[in-house]
Amino acid sequence: MRKEVRCRYLAKSKLIRCNFNNGVFHYVNLKGAIIKKTDFKNASFYGVDFLGTTFNNCNFIGAKFKDTIFVACKINKCNFKGAIFNNSIFVNTNLECIESKLVEGNKVEIFRQYPKVELQHDLIIAIEELKSNIHFMKTKVLHLSNNRYNYVNIMLLLRIFKQDELEKVLIIAKEKIKIDIVSYGHMEKELKKLWENDIIIDVPLHAIERL
Repeated sequence: MRKEVRCRYLAKSKLIRCNFNNGVFHYVNLKGAIIKKTDFKNASFYGVDFLGTTFNNCNFIGAKFKDTIFVACKINKCNFKGAIFNNSIFVNTNLECIESKLVEGNKVEIFRQYPKVELQHDLIIAIEELKSNIHFMKTKVLHLSNNRYNYVNIMLLLRIFKQDELEKVLIIAKEKIKIDIVSYGHMEKELKKLWENDIIIDVPLHAIERL
């Protein structure tokens, strides 16, 4: 198996009895994937999205997770001994076999329910207009469907940008983004680049700190 996977949208993939020991996953989306009896010993996950992903009998011994998002995942009989989570978020996810490895605080956030976000009217319009950009729509990073938003990712963006700032950068993204935005981490990176290069406003301090 490939040991390095970058910028891939692997929705609904099936990984069964695969060996990814020491593998590197960077900006990968495994939405709806089924992963069974697969070995991720000492693997590294950076900016990876797991949405509705199912894990059964997988080995994550010594794995490292950074800037990863788990939403509505099912995690059964997996081994996370020695796994490290840094800046990772769990939303409405079964944590029975993983929770003892998690320390809530700066490194890990756990949401037992899907977060709610109040959006200003102009920001809603910008998100709606972004539907015309296939590179956002087909990977579901902002729109789970034509009528449902990805509020987890919007919540995270609003930690980087104020609502009016996010509105402005999404308007530019609608025209300028020409590559598939495969995960939240990938989207955050590309929107920051647009903000710095295309908007004549100082980057907010809280955005600079995450660069």
